[in-house]
Amino acid sequence: HGSEEEWVEYASGTAAARELGLKRVSVSACCRGKQKRTGEYEFKWAPLAEDQHDRPGEEWRAVQL
Repeated sequence: HGSEEEWVEYASGTAAARELGLKRVSVSACCRGKQKRTGEYEFKWAPLAEDQHDRPGEEWRAVQL
């Protein structure tokens, strides 16, 4: 969350919501682009770290919704 100049990274949306006194579903909605802000905060997903891409032995499967 933050302005373009300063973003704070949280381990999860739940952790951010808990620390900031917000609803977890509202933080998630911001990250998914369903709403722009919750409270006075904006949220977005952090980019994946380099070691989180294509790990050896990892298998990706399609999910049926």
